[in-house]
Amino acid sequence: MSCIQSDHKFTNTTEDTCAVALQGGCDLDCGGLLSQCAAAVGNGTRGLGEADVETALVRIFSQRIATGEFEPTVEEVSYRRLGLEHFNTSAAQKLALDTALQSIVLMKNVDQTLPIELATLENVDADATSGSESAPKLNLLVAGPNLNNDMLGDYHGTPAVHITFADGLKAYEATHAVNITTLPGCAVNSPDTSGIAAVVAAAKTADVVVLFLGLDGSIENEGQDRPIAVGLGLPGQQENLLSSVAGESIVHRAVCGTLRSCP
Repeated sequence: MSCIQSDHKFTNTTEDTCAVALQGGCDLDCGGLLSQCAAAVGNGTRGLGEADVETALVRIFSQRIATGEFEPTVEEVSYRRLGLEHFNTSAAQKLALDTALQSIVLMKNVDQTLPIELATLENVDADATSGSESAPKLNLLVAGPNLNNDMLGDYHGTPAVHITFADGLKAYEATHAVNITTLPGCAVNSPDTSGIAAVVAAAKTADVVVLFLGLDGSIENEGQDRPIAVGLGLPGQQENLLSSVAGESIVHRAVCGTLRSCP
């Protein structure tokens, strides 16, 4: 809440900040600014009154009561009966996967590049056994600085199952008719271009190029806005990497936690 005054410069005093926050619907502060609430009410700062404070208290305590914080025994609150056996269940893993799949947004699909249809190795082996001609393996080049970026975010624990894009693709390669080559190309935000040539060379023999580009926690996170110098585009040499393989069949997978422009 203090950021309203110290960072955003919207207010000049703690009393004024307290009034603005409460009247704007911010009921709770992880700092100590609301200790100035009594003074703000007493001085009538921005017309702040006891009714505003009561509204905030009712909302806060309604939530605390709903979650069973004030129940006398653990047995009366289902949340308090959760143990380690309730974590990382198959249902939880399925929910996490479904959430990830539904969060993907298809922005463009030029020439209907997607979906990429791949035969399973089981079907390829069956064709070979029967004497039928099977489709050749697809050569897939996967590159970009976010290939091994887990994007766990600012607030996270240590997941029991930790799968990066590279991990997932390699697992897919083990069961499908595809040869996957992985290369970083460049870092998220670095002037170094030494890895781009290898991507360009590998792209010449690839059927499809998949680029994992975007941002990571070094660019922006809680308490750190994206630098003006980075702008809304791809930082570092990522746009250079993308343009270097232009003309190939490209799938651009944007990996970021906030908005950015797409080339």
